[in-house]
Amino acid sequence: MIKALKALKLNYLITIGGDGTSFVAREIEKRSKGAISIVHVPKTIDNDLPLPGGAPTFGFETARHWGTEIVKNIIEDARTTGRWYFITTMGRHTGHLALGIGKAAGATLTLIPEEFKEKRLKFMKVAHILEGAIIKRLQRGYSHGVAVIAEGVTGKIDIRELATYEFLEKEVRGLLRISEIQLGRFMQNFVHRDLLSMGLNVKIVHKTIGYELRAAHPIPFDAEYTRNLGYSAVKHLVSGHSGAMISFYEGKMKPIPLRKIIDPATKKTRVRYVDTRSDPFIVGREYMIRLEKEDFAPSLLKRMAKAGHMNSEEFRKKYAYLVKW
Repeated sequence: MIKALKALKLNYLITIGGDGTSFVAREIEKRSKGAISIVHVPKTIDNDLPLPGGAPTFGFETARHWGTEIVKNIIEDARTTGRWYFITTMGRHTGHLALGIGKAAGATLTLIPEEFKEKRLKFMKVAHILEGAIIKRLQRGYSHGVAVIAEGVTGKIDIRELATYEFLEKEVRGLLRISEIQLGRFMQNFVHRDLLSMGLNVKIVHKTIGYELRAAHPIPFDAEYTRNLGYSAVKHLVSGHSGAMISFYEGKMKPIPLRKIIDPATKKTRVRYVDTRSDPFIVGREYMIRLEKEDFAPSLLKRMAKAGHMNSEEFRKKYAYLVKW
C-alpha cells in the first residue's frame, strides 16, 4: 500500500472506517516514516471505536434509526399475528447497535455479548433466556414478542456444543461453517423444538438486519457530523499534523494520536464495549421482559411453571440458574 501511495506521489491520506482501517492507518503512519501524512475518520455502525465522552462513530446513529423503524414494524407484526421474532443485528464484538435498536424500539428483550462474562458461553443458556422470556410473556397473557440479538453473541458461544445439534450445517469436509452461523435461525429451531417438547407450540420467525442499515441514507445527525469530521480532517492535515483519529469533544475537534488507540496487549485498535454497569444499559435491562429472581418466589413460581407446562420444581431446575441469587 505504501509503495502504491508513493508511486502516486500522494502526500496526504484520509482513511475512513472502523477498527481494521484505523489499524492500517497506524501501520502506514509508522512504515512510511513521515513520507505520508495521515488522518483517520472513525466510521462504523458497530460504534466500537474509543472516542472521548461516549461520542458515537458516524454511521451508528443512522443505522440505529433505521434499525429501530424496522424493529418497530416487526413488533407490530408480532402483535397482530401472535408470534415471536428473533432478530439478529450487526455488531461483531459489541452490542451497541443491538442495544440501541432494542431499547429505542421497545423490543421485549435484547441480548449482547458484553452481558455474558463467561469465557465460553453455552448455547443452551442463550436458548433458555429466550424461552424464559416467552414463558413469562405467556404467563402474562401475551403470545408474541421480539428479541434482538447482537451477532457478537455468536462469537462467545462454545462451537463444540453447537456442533451437537443436528441443524448446524457443516462443510463437505465435516467442519463447522463458523463464518455462516446464523444464530437467530439456530435459536428459532432449537427454542421451537424445546418448547414443543413441553407442549407449547410457539410460532417463531428469525430475521437478520444488517446491510440495509449501513447502506441507508444518513439521518441529519450523521449528515452534519460527517461534514464536521471531513472538514476537520483536511484542516488537521494541511496544518502540518499527522497520525491522528479525528473526533469531537464538547463541541471542539479533538485529534487522538493513532498510537494511543492501540491496545498494548493485542497490538490492535482498542475496542469500546458496552459498559453493563452504566446507567444506559441498566435502564435498558430494566425494561426487558426476562426471568428475574422474583419470578422464582413461591407466590409467582407456580404460575410461571404452569405457563411452561411444568411443575414448580421442574421450572426451577431448568431456569433458576439464569438469575442472580
